[in-house]
Amino acid sequence: MKSKKLALYLSGSIVHYRNIVDGLGEFLQHHPEWGLQWQHEKLFWTSSEVWTCGADAVVCGAIPEAERNLAERYPGEVICVSNRTRETRVHSVVSDDREAGRMAGRYLGGLGFSRFVYISLNPDFFFERERGAGLEEGVSRIPGATLQTCNPFDYGGYEGLVQHLQSEVRAPFAVYCAIDMSAIRIAMAAEERGLRIPEACAVLGTDNSPLICQFSRPRLSSIDLNGFALGQRVGELLTELTEQPSPTPLRIELPPLGVVSRRSTDITALEDPRLARALSWIREHKGRDMNVDQVAAHAGISRRLLELRFKERLGRSPYQEIVRLRVAHARELLLRTAQPIGRIAEEVGFDEVRSFNAAFQRETGMTPRNWRGKTIR
Repeated sequence: MKSKKLALYLSGSIVHYRNIVDGLGEFLQHHPEWGLQWQHEKLFWTSSEVWTCGADAVVCGAIPEAERNLAERYPGEVICVSNRTRETRVHSVVSDDREAGRMAGRYLGGLGFSRFVYISLNPDFFFERERGAGLEEGVSRIPGATLQTCNPFDYGGYEGLVQHLQSEVRAPFAVYCAIDMSAIRIAMAAEERGLRIPEACAVLGTDNSPLICQFSRPRLSSIDLNGFALGQRVGELLTELTEQPSPTPLRIELPPLGVVSRRSTDITALEDPRLARALSWIREHKGRDMNVDQVAAHAGISRRLLELRFKERLGRSPYQEIVRLRVAHARELLLRTAQPIGRIAEEVGFDEVRSFNAAFQRETGMTPRNWRGKTIR
């Protein structure tokens, strides 16, 4: 049987796209009814010729304005995997960028930060606006939290921005960047200006680019957008559309994989040493049997005073922090392993699957089984 042809209209230099292609390639391995349409000897189409290539489907990144009508009138299926604009004319399979921002806020807030900076290069890009809006939501429950959005170009570049932050934002503070490239540029400028990372300024990027994150000094923490799962979902959507075409464009969003922690955020940003000890102990022992009394004893503080300090400084109770970290650990295990849910519940510190399911649903809005099904393709 002759296979249907798929053309890739993507920039191979973008890490997120490469992860998507890896996931799509895995899908194609198991679906011989689909094959690739090459541009001469190149895997990626690099020009508007793709709209006359005759492929049964095109997977594309951001569609240039001059080509929008061509994409809309294309006789085959078109699936966009870019969130640069909120695409409404063709199908799209994209990351949930607002959730990426929320995830950044929860993660950095969980480290004890209350002063936040969001670095956005182009507010016209939909994904940058969404990540910033999600960050604002993620830190909204932290008592006394402050958030400012900065564009390096408004300060003459990254060194000018770091100089501004040193003079205007009291350390320690946390910086969340819409893309990894901004994060490594912040790290480089901070080194030049003597701003210590992570002691004075924690830095978190987005995309989890191996080259950028591993070669940054210090190594860069970043949010993994789960491009592999996005690529597999693109393949599944192709199959669905073959069986039942949609009269209107479909939009599918998948949640990010999570924060990949490295040295750039390896800090507890609390001035109260007892509270810092409590948080560190919870992180180290989150998978073990523990209770709030044990946390208070390790921190050298009464349970009542510990709970008051947590509420005042972090906006949540010690118990809520224990549950939050256990659920975060469970999300990693659900994604990275095939362990049954009962085994995962036990490994992250829950005595019963029922209580694990309830806690997971409170934190994420869905059951562990549904979350695994939505995230892993």
